[in-house]
Amino acid sequence: MHFSQTQLCAGVLRRAFASLAALVCAAAPAWGAAAAPAAPDALATLDAFVRGSRCGEAAFTQTVTATPRPGRPSSLTRQSGRFAFCRPGRFRFDYAPPHEQAIVADGTTLWVHDVDLKQVTARAQSQALAGSPTAVIATASSIKDLEREFTLSAEAAADGLHWVRALPKAAEGTLRLLRVGLRPVEGGGTPTLVMLDMEDSFGKRSMLRFEDYTHRSTLDEARFRFTPPDGAEVLRPEGE
Repeated sequence: MHFSQTQLCAGVLRRAFASLAALVCAAAPAWGAAAAPAAPDALATLDAFVRGSRCGEAAFTQTVTATPRPGRPSSLTRQSGRFAFCRPGRFRFDYAPPHEQAIVADGTTLWVHDVDLKQVTARAQSQALAGSPTAVIATASSIKDLEREFTLSAEAAADGLHWVRALPKAAEGTLRLLRVGLRPVEGGGTPTLVMLDMEDSFGKRSMLRFEDYTHRSTLDEARFRFTPPDGAEVLRPEGE
């Protein structure tokens, strides 16, 4: 079945990317709080992570907070699951029940499988992920790649993490702000991705914390393949 890009963004994909676009923990510095001195090497830490992290995997916990609106109170949802990636351009998020979902990028196609709805959406990966936080995780090979899509600046270090603020350069996207929290390795080595913190134009803030993060030199390619299950409705935007 074919749907317009607008219909897809308003449906399952919006929920999926709202999930991807959120990551920070209560220990992170509050937005709008008085700024502490920025870590002078925060950008170097980000560059070291992007250059040094060929593959990786972790557990994650995600918190999504919606801004209150007239007649609608603020809302808070939490989910958890497993995450894995390999550069260039392959990753998967597996969300645990009760809201089971898989988001898989195989390098060509981005698949989103909503188990409850028995529905799969498929989009060209290059279009679906442009200007998204996945550039930090699985697409960029250096900080120069990130600077093509984001304006980067160092923030205050907190609780042993180096923070980088990334403002999207593209005006048409839904992502307003991304913050990346990394734990540097004393004496050198590849830093660890700990948190992503995102805010979108719909007033949602997503906070995602990675636990037991492990760097890998390689991962089984089968983990990044996806075949729609029997009986699932497959949705594709028009023109893709």
